[in-house]
Amino acid sequence: MFDASPAAAARAVKNGGVVAYPTEAVFGIGCLPEDVRALSRVMEIKKRDPAKGVIVIGGSFAEVAPFLDTALIPEEFLTRMRDFWPGPVTCVLPARKGLPDLLTGGRSTLAVRVSAHPPVADLCRLSGSALVSTSCNVSGKPPLRTAREVRDSFPPDTFDCILDLPCGASLRPSRIIDGLTGRVLRE
Repeated sequence: MFDASPAAAARAVKNGGVVAYPTEAVFGIGCLPEDVRALSRVMEIKKRDPAKGVIVIGGSFAEVAPFLDTALIPEEFLTRMRDFWPGPVTCVLPARKGLPDLLTGGRSTLAVRVSAHPPVADLCRLSGSALVSTSCNVSGKPPLRTAREVRDSFPPDTFDCILDLPCGASLRPSRIIDGLTGRVLRE
């Protein structure tokens, strides 16, 4: 495990690696969304129930769109997304067919977010893809907010690298909205 620049973290991800990186509120664990081997590592690191799935995060809608069935998103919700993205809002939207069950939790939907946090946007841009985003912690334990906490909480070989940059100022997890109904699932 080593601290890395966004370019080095992106290289690790493109080579099938798992990285820890800062988001708007907490450190996240990430990998390429369709890399099943890396996704399995993420679930092992977190000790997460695979039926829960994970979020896919990007720095732009263009980065998350390839994982969605955009034809099934109501036009009025596509318009509404422009009002809160980029930003700390996660939307549950129709998933593109054929995505790994570890990503979607076996559902036909996928949670996605377009982040305004520069380290996330840079990492995704340099990776050429949106990334998996799940809080950097063992399930049931408090999420971590600094690279030092990540290094102190996991064995040294857990991550291929840690992006040692600050989290954003948000102290709360993102709001979650169902993109088909508009219903707020988490405030």
